[in-house]
Amino acid sequence: MVKPPATHYPILKDADEFENLCHDIWLCEWKDPNTVKHGRKGQKQNGVDVYGVDRSQDKTNTAYSGIQCKKRDGNLVGELSPEVLQDEVKDAKDNFKEGLETLLFVTTLPTDKNIQAEARKLSKTAGFRVEHIGWDVIEERLRLYPDIAARYWPQYGTTYRQVSPSL
Repeated sequence: MVKPPATHYPILKDADEFENLCHDIWLCEWKDPNTVKHGRKGQKQNGVDVYGVDRSQDKTNTAYSGIQCKKRDGNLVGELSPEVLQDEVKDAKDNFKEGLETLLFVTTLPTDKNIQAEARKLSKTAGFRVEHIGWDVIEERLRLYPDIAARYWPQYGTTYRQVSPSL
């Protein structure tokens, strides 16, 4: 078995695979077995790629949370702008008719303070909470769920949980 990466998992090359990864992580995070991908390949997803009910804090919650997955190549700042976030939030607000409690904007780029600030700003007007989650946060979640990590990076097995979570 190949030794797990010291600090980083390689970013997935395929957008569908990244969407599957987000589904698998938040299926566990939200503690909702009905968390699903929204529609199928080729269908307009209305700003929401994955949705479910976040029951991690309140088992009686019935409000939907959504995820917009953005696979990006490289670390180019211009690839993730406040305007991209604004467009996705507007799409979800206008077209996800069931309504949302939270929209997670999850990307393969590092977490960006400017996008986080825009998410907080949009939360005030969108009617739901908006959060930006970058690849560094995905890696933190993978440390909590080594079985998920092993599904996407089988060469590392499930031993990654032994690596210090402070990395």
